[in-house]
Amino acid sequence: MEMERNFYKQQSDDLSTKVVRLMDDQSRARREASKSRLAASLLNEIYRLGFSNLSLDEISEKFLWLVLNKLNVDRAFLADFHPERSEFTPFQSLGFSRFLPVKFSVGKHPPHLYKANHQSKSTSFIKRVREVLNAPGFLWSFHEEAKIVLVVGNQAIDEQVHVPFDDADKEIIQGALNAFAEISEHKRTTSELQYRLEFEKLISTISTFFINLPSEKIDKGIQYGLATVGEFVQADRAYVFLFAPDKETLNCTHEWCADEISPQIDHFTELPINSFSLWIEKLLRFESVSVRD
Repeated sequence: MEMERNFYKQQSDDLSTKVVRLMDDQSRARREASKSRLAASLLNEIYRLGFSNLSLDEISEKFLWLVLNKLNVDRAFLADFHPERSEFTPFQSLGFSRFLPVKFSVGKHPPHLYKANHQSKSTSFIKRVREVLNAPGFLWSFHEEAKIVLVVGNQAIDEQVHVPFDDADKEIIQGALNAFAEISEHKRTTSELQYRLEFEKLISTISTFFINLPSEKIDKGIQYGLATVGEFVQADRAYVFLFAPDKETLNCTHEWCADEISPQIDHFTELPINSFSLWIEKLLRFESVSVRD
């Protein structure tokens, strides 16, 4: 009798274990199916942004908004990576009550994909990202080719409020960032092509204008050309400088200024060439000189 009871007890325990395992498998399958639907929905909405007439800045903001809402997180940012300095510079963010640092570093070789929850053991990388994000849990996805990182996080540590991130979440933000990088490259290429076509049209218009211009109106034509180019590139000022006959000085002969910009032409007379020796060498070779802010 005792052996029979033990036998049935063992059978009952085995059955209970199988039921629990089956329920766990079903629960895992439901979570995976839910994550798959979420990923598909997110990617669909991201690619829809690519077909819109929005600017790249507007797309970046809406992209983060989609990520925040789909993943149920409270903060996210995008940052450009500068490999020569091993630094990231955030260019779009949502959900922050304070300013992000202008730049930050996580070392020379940033990971491509990473997740951390509030109970994750701290490393130098995790510590730095938590400081920047001001949140204990985060997802990190780095697109090396596009040199962009997407970081999302949540301040909540109560698992009833926020379910800890898992590997499926990493795959979701990786897919989202890949889609964003693809859209950004397409928008950037299209914008550059459009800019080039408009600029070539501008040059053609100015050239045609000068061909038909009487010699006595050349000065006014130069002013028109400066204004047209200055407005096109959204500059504050545009100038024409001529070398003096002795090739020792430069003089500003024509100037265009945007609205509410004060003229400076009177200050640009007899400028010594040796003050711009590096520039002059390039200009004499018909090369351009670019000075960043």
